[in-house]
Amino acid sequence: MSGELVGVGIGGFVYFILALQVRMGLPPFYIYNGLIFFSPSFDEIREVLILAFPPFIGVAVSMVLMGAGYAEPGMLLMGVTAIWGGLRVRQSIRSKFGLPLPWCTNLWTLRWPLFLFDLWTGAFALGAFALIAWA
Repeated sequence: MSGELVGVGIGGFVYFILALQVRMGLPPFYIYNGLIFFSPSFDEIREVLILAFPPFIGVAVSMVLMGAGYAEPGMLLMGVTAIWGGLRVRQSIRSKFGLPLPWCTNLWTLRWPLFLFDLWTGAFALGAFALIAWA
């Protein structure tokens, strides 16, 4: 199996997990209902679980494929479904949250409110891809 394919799978999964972390308020980039630090309510957790369920099913199917000996399609499916899940979470953040916190606001974040999200998740996901694909 090629390193690039493994990098896509792992990098996509890292992107998805980091997107879920930002959605739940870690690190605290965005203001939620006027609160900087918030403890998620039951409805908030349920909403995140609904967002995360379809991509987790795709990752589970990809793990079954990899276990059955189809490693390359399984790894590709894992990367694609995880990236799709991360983009679903990104869309949720865009519709639910406002601008970044005042100390995170600059010209970049005023023009692109999700710049911090993209920088945080994208940099780590690309780092995981590069580390695995070219190691």
